[in-house]
Amino acid sequence: MKILQAIVAAGVFVVVAGVTGCTRLSIPAPEDFVKPMAEPAVENSTITLPVSISLTTISPDIDRLLQGNNGQVGSTSTGSIAGRLQKYLNRQMAKIDTNTILSSERFRQEVGRIWNVVQNPILLADDFYLLLEPKGVGVAAPITSGAQNDSITIILGLIARPKLIVGTLPKMSMQPLPDLISMPSASGFHIAIESQLPLDFLNRELTSKLKGREFSVNDKKIVIENVRIYCSGNEAVLAIKVKGSLKGTVFFSGTPMYDATDRDVVIKNLDYTVDTNQVLAKFADWFFHTKLRESLSTQAKWHIGNKIDGMHDLLLKALNRNLDRHVTISGAINKIRPVAVGMTTGSFKAIFIADGTAELIIQ
Repeated sequence: MKILQAIVAAGVFVVVAGVTGCTRLSIPAPEDFVKPMAEPAVENSTITLPVSISLTTISPDIDRLLQGNNGQVGSTSTGSIAGRLQKYLNRQMAKIDTNTILSSERFRQEVGRIWNVVQNPILLADDFYLLLEPKGVGVAAPITSGAQNDSITIILGLIARPKLIVGTLPKMSMQPLPDLISMPSASGFHIAIESQLPLDFLNRELTSKLKGREFSVNDKKIVIENVRIYCSGNEAVLAIKVKGSLKGTVFFSGTPMYDATDRDVVIKNLDYTVDTNQVLAKFADWFFHTKLRESLSTQAKWHIGNKIDGMHDLLLKALNRNLDRHVTISGAINKIRPVAVGMTTGSFKAIFIADGTAELIIQ
């Protein structure tokens, strides 16, 4: 037995013909390893946040700015600067640099309060969280607002890298509000969604479908005893244990992919491995005519459309709720698009990007 194992390990194909006509094959199995899956490229998300500030609260900042404008409006003018701007706001607005608004302590306090709120995890379901993970705050040019044009509305863009967390939350610490930067008004919400199919589950399901299935050609036949799926590099390997006119394990390999039409994870281009093909061509050519490969191609697919729908519903609820007593998030998901299918040591992993919009509302 040790000699036989050594021969097989060396890559030599062992063929033994029994008295009953059963051919026993020992075919080298593809190496069991996983090539790490690259992280998907996800665009930054921008969650809009309109913030209205009364001119009175920031009039000292504006006053300092306008005093430098050739004395057109300054400390020698009668009445408060905010009062004068109520009358001449449209003309003077062009002179108000966005940076002046950004440096206002009152404005930073308002933004900082929201910044702290959105760093908290949003519970979607048991042990399932959405983290917005804010990274920065961009600010568009101010516009006038209010019944008497006595306020300035700033559209903030909360730049985030949201992600879903399953299980225990990682240790998190509150990050301080970064410097505010000027940027054009923008919107758009993008989040990576993972759907995992454990290989143990796939093995049980595929074995239940195929165990006992008989494939015959003339006076030759094989019966499937067991099916095992594992990962080798970028490919999925199907190890099919058979008995009958041929006894042993044959190997197929293919590429896991997502079928957008049926919303299935499938194994495309499923075919015999090189070693399996060489052995069968020499000693059991009839095996190629059993239609086993065609049957495996048909059965090696798993529907995940219901998982995608469930994720869509959970995200939609997460994007439409109160974050605290004064801050509400409101959002919509426009589409969910597939970006990659890969493998881990114990599962197939399909990654999607949910695209939508989100806005924070201060009550």
